[in-house]
Amino acid sequence: MKEIRFKPDVNDLIAAQRLFQLLAIKRSIPFVVTGLSALPLLVWLLDGVIDWGSVGKTWIVILVIVALLTALSRYVSIPRHARKTIRLDKAFGSEISVRWDEENLYFSHTKGQWEASLGDFPCAIADRDNLLLFRQTNMYHFLPTRAFSSGDERGALLASLRSHGVVSRWPPK
Repeated sequence: MKEIRFKPDVNDLIAAQRLFQLLAIKRSIPFVVTGLSALPLLVWLLDGVIDWGSVGKTWIVILVIVALLTALSRYVSIPRHARKTIRLDKAFGSEISVRWDEENLYFSHTKGQWEASLGDFPCAIADRDNLLLFRQTNMYHFLPTRAFSSGDERGALLASLRSHGVVSRWPPK
């Protein structure tokens, strides 16, 4: 049985939340593009009803700016939220132990412990800083890369997850 131990800090939480927000932003791009693509159709359909000479261009610019500011604000506000979460949730101040074998993950913490089958996670996303284990679309556990003794150990956990049908596509289906 393999094991990692780590004490989450604010940088771990920031990295995990940034990865999650980037995934969420990427997911919303098709909706924004569809909405912006439908705008010229709306202008064409309402031609003559509304004077779109200057109003149409202004609204398109406003919509693009709002979409960009929304995405940017979600990404930029993460450090503030992470510091607040660390400050308010005392569980982040203690060590977490994660053990795994071929079938299960075992989480231990001063506040309790639980286990989950590797196949219980519908999705696992990894980047250079974190491994996010999704329980639902917006609920995940994070394992910082620094907790693993080597990239091979992290790779072995990912391989075990993949062999149990855990995908790397978000949102999980």
